[in-house]
Amino acid sequence: MQIFILDYDPKAVPKLMVNCHVVKLCLETAQILTGVWKNQGNLKQDWMIGIDNPKHPVIATITNEEQIRWAIVYYKYLLLEFELRYGHKHTYWQLAERYAEVFKVDISKEDEFDKEKLTFARGFKDFNTKIEDLVLAYRRYYWHKKVIIKNWKYYVREEPKWLNRNRWPKNLDV
Repeated sequence: MQIFILDYDPKAVPKLMVNCHVVKLCLETAQILTGVWKNQGNLKQDWMIGIDNPKHPVIATITNEEQIRWAIVYYKYLLLEFELRYGHKHTYWQLAERYAEVFKVDISKEDEFDKEKLTFARGFKDFNTKIEDLVLAYRRYYWHKKVIIKNWKYYVREEPKWLNRNRWPKNLDV
C-alpha cells in the first residue's frame, strides 16, 4: 500500500503516475483513508472500503489534518485521472468527496498546503534512501520501481522527464 508523493501539489501527482498505479491506487488510497479514519477511533462506515491492517506504516504516518486533506485532494484527482485515461468513471468515483465530508476537511483549497506538515511515510519496500526532500525521495523510489515493473506505460500522458535515468545527478545518494 502506498501514496506516491511525486509532487507537493496533489493535483499533479496522478498525472505523473504510470497506468498500473493510477488503477491500483484508486483502491489503495480508499483503504488508506479508511485506515486513518479507524485510527482516529471511528467506526468504519458502510460505504468505506475495507482494510485489513489499519496500522500499516503508510496509514500510521498520516496523523494531521494537512496530510489528510492532501491525501483526499490527491484521491479526487487520481479518480479524475483514471477517468481521463480509461474513458469512464472508476467504481469509487464519488468516494473522495465522501471522505472529505467525514473527515470535515475543506478540499476546495487545493493549492494551499504547509509542506512542513506533509511528512508521510519515508520507508520504502526494498529501497533505502538518504534523500531529505520528500518529493525527490519519492521520485527516486518511483524511478527504482520503473526498473522492476515490466508493463510501464502511460495512456494520454507522457512519461515525466525526471524518470529518465540519465537525468539523475551522478552524486545523488540512494
